[in-house]
Amino acid sequence: MNEITIENLTQKELKNLKLFKNISFIVYSVVIVVSIIVTILYYNKNTEIMWGTLIPSLFIIAFASLVNYVFGRDYKAGKKYVYKGELSEKYVDFHKKKHSYCFKIGEHNVNVKAYQYQAYEPNDLIEIHFTYYSKNCIFLEALAGINPDMTS
Repeated sequence: MNEITIENLTQKELKNLKLFKNISFIVYSVVIVVSIIVTILYYNKNTEIMWGTLIPSLFIIAFASLVNYVFGRDYKAGKKYVYKGELSEKYVDFHKKKHSYCFKIGEHNVNVKAYQYQAYEPNDLIEIHFTYYSKNCIFLEALAGINPDMTS
């Protein structure tokens, strides 16, 4: 029963990925442009403050470009993984103050939301769709009506 396949993204999934990619890039860009304008207008006589604001702004622009690249890569690939079978393992990955919830699907570590993480336990039968490169969950549901003892 445990099978993983590669399928094409649906039109709705492609639209959502493109929208998320574009919105994140626009939001970061607007914040940066506003901060640069405010810095230049109000602190142009104090060069330490001006450069102290402009340099972090450039780092945020670089981060926005990275986010755009990551979501753009999944969008351009046009593919996703689809797994149907038992959830073998779940874990929380801690990074400093932030943590992410993950399911182990074969050799893939799939990022899921907190409510999805709490809703499923190891050995539950699930169907999960996740992006090809960034391994983010697109769709997740329990498979009902399948007796795991009858599958091989």
